[in-house]
Amino acid sequence: MTPCVIIDYRIMTQEFEQPKINDTVVFAVAEGYTETVSAESFNGFFEQVDRYESEFPAWKSLPRGLINNFKADVSSESTSIVDENEMTGEMIAFSNTPLLKQVGLSLNALSSEDGEIGKIEIDINTPNRAENFLKGTSKDQARGPFNFGLSRLSGSIAERIRDRFIAEEPKEEILERYEESIALLQELGFKKEVLKADKYLKTIMGNYLEEFLMAERSQLLEKPSSWDPATWQKEITPDGLAHNWLDVFEALNSMREKMSENPELLDFYKYCVTRVKQLSNLYPPL
Repeated sequence: MTPCVIIDYRIMTQEFEQPKINDTVVFAVAEGYTETVSAESFNGFFEQVDRYESEFPAWKSLPRGLINNFKADVSSESTSIVDENEMTGEMIAFSNTPLLKQVGLSLNALSSEDGEIGKIEIDINTPNRAENFLKGTSKDQARGPFNFGLSRLSGSIAERIRDRFIAEEPKEEILERYEESIALLQELGFKKEVLKADKYLKTIMGNYLEEFLMAERSQLLEKPSSWDPATWQKEITPDGLAHNWLDVFEALNSMREKMSENPELLDFYKYCVTRVKQLSNLYPPL
């Protein structure tokens, strides 16, 4: 008699469960001390910031208490104008949230003196803590549960570098604050998000960030296209063209004046001249 073999097809068709990625990061802050940060709290902070900036841009009336909890009722009955100083004070109070201290970040509110009422700036405040947090984050966590928050953080660094440079902060301090964190974010997979920040640091080290920013404002760093709305045809009036070309010539003249003292500027100057030739074909100077 032939033996009877019973096959449990449930086992054969069972899907293999993917290993669960830890949604908390544990990292050292001092010898014998660690911090624990959850993806929910980290991402939640950036979600609140995004919600505030999308629902209440600077030119809109702001509901009282919005900055404290980001959950204010936005109906017309509950909306009231808040004083600029009061709004800034509430934002500063929110900046003391424990999460920011844990991961070495800070939150700043621009007041009317800065020209953008209500705008939120996220910055690296304590480099060692930020670096330890990033070192404690795995690539799987960066791609998975922490992706949103880390992507938002990565995209905000370039503006902070630029602002500190314009405020004449010593370049050594700027490099110390951001260089290691940018390298760690690149390792975690956010190369695209920190591309501009990395370029700013490299130009700081090459002593030509000022000229780089001038060229950036003049749109010399983007290949011009007659159909690209980001280029000059958005202001194709004679006055607009004249203004744009004055910016270009100012940038090139600044580079020429400094090239003898800074040879690293030569390659960048040649690159900008190539862009000028492309621009002159599309938008000839008047």
